[in-house]
Formats: sequence, structure tokens, C-alpha cells
Amino acid sequence: MVERVSSHFRYTEEYVINHTFHWLKRKCEQANREQYEHRQMTSEETMRGVLAAISGMFGESHPEKMLLPDYEDNRTQEEDTGDWVTGQWWKPKAG
Repeated sequence: MVERVSSHFRYTEEYVINHTFHWLKRKCEQANREQYEHRQMTSEETMRGVLAAISGMFGESHPEKMLLPDYEDNRTQEEDTGDWVTGQWWKPKAG
């Protein structure tokens, strides 16, 4: 676990050893999750590339939109998640 955490986060082994086992376990789980998300993203990008190539071969007019969706479509999807605070929080409320 020490080697995995130190190599993934680029920590020295001494730094990792100086932490608690709970911290080490949490960091190891975080490394696993980040690696899984990276593999999933790479897989999705590859699939989009293959679909765009096949669509281009069969005559679809804009297969590049599969590779890189429009900015507005992507922005709308991000707003729908509700995970991000929107608005201008630094301005005082009118009233």
C-alpha cells in the first residue's frame, strides 16, 4: 500500500510512512477510484472515436460532434447535476 500511494500521488515513502494506517487506507482507496475513473474516461473517448469513424464512413454529416460535443450542450448537462453552486456568491443580497 505504501508503494502504491507514494507512486500514485508522487509522495516520498517516508512521508507516507509518517501517517496513520487510516490515512494510508483512505489514500489507497482514492488512488483506486482515480485510476478507475481515468480508465473509464479513456474507454469512453475511444468508443466515441470509433463511433465517429464508423458514422463518417456511412455518411453522417458531422461525426466530429460525437468526439467533442457543443459547449452549450456540455454546459447544460453540468448545470443539471446540481453539484455546483451557481450565481455570484460574493455579492451581497439586495434587500
